[in-house]
Amino acid sequence: MRKISKRANIGNNARIGEFVIIHDDVTIGDDAIIESFCELGYSNGREAGPLFVGDGAHIRSHSVLYLGSSIGDHLRVGHHAAIRENSKIGNGFQLGTSSIVMGECSIGEYVKTGSQVEIGQRSRLGNFIWLFLNSMLLNDPRPPSAIIVGPDIGDFAVIGAGSAIFPGVRVGEGSLVGAGCILSTDVPAGQIAVGNPPKLIGSVTRLSMPDGTPAYPWRYRFQAGYPQDIVEHWLHESANLQSD
Repeated sequence: MRKISKRANIGNNARIGEFVIIHDDVTIGDDAIIESFCELGYSNGREAGPLFVGDGAHIRSHSVLYLGSSIGDHLRVGHHAAIRENSKIGNGFQLGTSSIVMGECSIGEYVKTGSQVEIGQRSRLGNFIWLFLNSMLLNDPRPPSAIIVGPDIGDFAVIGAGSAIFPGVRVGEGSLVGAGCILSTDVPAGQIAVGNPPKLIGSVTRLSMPDGTPAYPWRYRFQAGYPQDIVEHWLHESANLQSD
């Protein structure tokens, strides 16, 4: 049994599981897979418009997408995950099982999360970011309060498992936040932050793989799951650096 509104716009070749609810004012692009027990277009009264999801989405069972968000192509959502209202999300977003986007967020292209990740309300994320298992982007500097200030995460940043990024903290482009770090201060671009209290321990370029090759920038050694045109650009960048 499914409950799909006549005011929903579902693209071609959609595969929709049992017990799925799709409300009014929802647009889903072509080639979508929506597994059983999902709800799309949920309203909490805070939405500022319809829900739009681009082509090629795969939304796994028991997940909920609220009204008000615009999400690009090739969305991947794990089981029991949620994307709340009024977020702008780019192509290739991957949200792990039991993870949540709390709403009013700005998320760029090809951001990937592990399981049990919380992206706090009004967080700002750039492109090609990794947030690993159990990491949190916090947004209340004086909890509990009505003050909402999300973190700002730069392109290519890596947030290690079990980390907590405090409200308003800026994590610079290409930086690395180590597993379990409680980050209450800004991290400059390309730097490593570890610990609680946090401390900076140097450039990411000091890190190497087991075979001795550079570990960072990570995009020069790891390209799985990214579009071919982006991979070719990264490889071209890497080749130019090596020739300088």
